[in-house]
Amino acid sequence: MQYKQLSEKLAALGRPIPTLGLRRIEDGERRVDVDDLMALAVALNVNPAALLLPAEDRGVSVEATGVGSTGFSELWRWADGISALRASRLASDSALENALRARLEDQDFRNRVRPPLHRVDRVDVGDPSLNQPGEAPPVDEILRSLREATETIERLQQQEPTQEAENRGDS
Repeated sequence: MQYKQLSEKLAALGRPIPTLGLRRIEDGERRVDVDDLMALAVALNVNPAALLLPAEDRGVSVEATGVGSTGFSELWRWADGISALRASRLASDSALENALRARLEDQDFRNRVRPPLHRVDRVDVGDPSLNQPGEAPPVDEILRSLREATETIERLQQQEPTQEAENRGDS
């Protein structure tokens, strides 16, 4: 789109930016405030993230203010309100615990970035005391509950052959 056309669209939206201002924005010589960003997104028929983030994955890490270096897909999933940006995982946690932690963090993130009617009501982890309407239970509580359940299952599996033998009358 030509600068003149975009300038006219912005003026019609009530946020006029002259063609020279648009050229300076594109050259990185003029800052854009939130109102400019919203008007530009509406005029260009895109969401604000499309103006803030890279348009294509070039297979290298993306640098973003306040984020540092992250992957293209991860940055877009965060901007789209789908998943939280990840800190490094704890080496002491298993792959299952890290996967569960990521899922719970994402659900908590989606609850914080969406308006109330679009939030997830609860996290079903099998323990009613951990399911509070409107809020996700703390990740560490769920992981503790998962560890306890896993230990119980392992303990029962170890006892099962002995009890089966006793039931058959074996020694």
